[in-house]
Amino acid sequence: MKIVYTNEAESDIEYLIANISQKRISEIEKDILRLETTPDIGSHLNARIKTKTPYRYLVCNVYLIFYILHDDWVEIVRIMDGRQDWQSLFNV
Repeated sequence: MKIVYTNEAESDIEYLIANISQKRISEIEKDILRLETTPDIGSHLNARIKTKTPYRYLVCNVYLIFYILHDDWVEIVRIMDGRQDWQSLFNV
């Protein structure tokens, strides 16, 4: 399955590269690459919030990788520290 990044996700990666260790970056990249072969490994965001949403998320240490699973591609929407106010992205 093809992986596509939103502009926001690309900005998140640039921020993370500048601010966290290469080890953590490698772990995040590894988890994203896992989505190519097993895109349904992430949990539905509906399980954590009370708003219906197409988003899924994958946990990588303290980071959350938010994505949408399409028919033949995966859209990486955001990559955020789970300690941030990520809920505001989804208006909850």
